[in-house]
Amino acid sequence: MNLKNLSIKEFEDKVLENRKNLFALKIKQSLNQNLKSHKFKYLKYEYNSIFRVKYPHFLKKLLSN
Repeated sequence: MNLKNLSIKEFEDKVLENRKNLFALKIKQSLNQNLKSHKFKYLKYEYNSIFRVKYPHFLKKLLSN
């Protein structure tokens, strides 16, 4: 998936989905359930790369309010 071609709605959906997945992994970790620890690294990397690509738009949106 090319992050530069995401629309704003897709961008926001991707961020929300990523945050939900990270939260679910943190819950699993706190309950000592079976989890794959490499997913933390992958989700954090993906989350940061989304913001690196779309940060200028996100910043404009925050500052315009």
